[in-house]
Amino acid sequence: MTDTRAGLGLAALGGALGLLAIALAVSLPEEPAMLLPIPVEVAIGWSFIGAGLVAWARRPENPIGVLMTLTGLVWFGRQFEWWDTPLGNHLGHVSLNIFLALVAHQLVVFPHGRARAGLERSLVISAYGLAIGGYVVSELFHDPRLEGCGDCPRNLLLVHGDRLLDDAANGVPSALAIVLLLAILARLVWRWRTATAPGRRVLAPLVWTGSAALAVSTATIALYAVGVSSMLDRVLQWSSIVYAAIPLAFLWDCCGPGSTGRRSAGSSSR
Repeated sequence: MTDTRAGLGLAALGGALGLLAIALAVSLPEEPAMLLPIPVEVAIGWSFIGAGLVAWARRPENPIGVLMTLTGLVWFGRQFEWWDTPLGNHLGHVSLNIFLALVAHQLVVFPHGRARAGLERSLVISAYGLAIGGYVVSELFHDPRLEGCGDCPRNLLLVHGDRLLDDAANGVPSALAIVLLLAILARLVWRWRTATAPGRRVLAPLVWTGSAALAVSTATIALYAVGVSSMLDRVLQWSSIVYAAIPLAFLWDCCGPGSTGRRSAGSSSR
């Protein structure tokens, strides 16, 4: 009963957050720059929450369902950007970083839900470390006023405004993030190649969707580090919809045809 009430409560919360995102988009005159087109925003958040609740109900012993649900809720934390205050700006960016870390976490530990080897634990810890630590470092020398943005929210983490130091402080975490994403992608492909035939069937949907999401993340980080045109920015925004397919791949394992809590894929990831 407790799990049922918790699930219903989280479903209601997720639905409300999605509706709030829509209401903000249609009622306020100007969207914050970092937010995606509203269909993409809502599809990503609701897909993780919905799939997470289903997986949680079907296989409560597996943390994947809880992780997916939490991922969707964190995604909607990006809406803090509407607050248009220094704290809201930081919370919106940190929510995006933690969302990406949660996605990386799930790609590493699928389908068993727990990091079982030293490499898996290192990848997961690195993802969260970069999500928080990398963001803090990237803000230490970033003063929006040096870029002519007098109306931008004040940077609460600013230590000293300097363009050269700011470029370096942004470049290092971005480079490390790209290396981490490529390592997770390589790990995912290696697991699929070394799995048994049943294991490959379990992993295949995630290999395709996860690889696409990792590729989009890598391209976005790299391109924003050097600057993008407005048209390319819009393409990158819409391409983020690929994240919404990841929960469907997770559901294939717990709820797909013939799923009975399969373990064959996990046995290949030692």
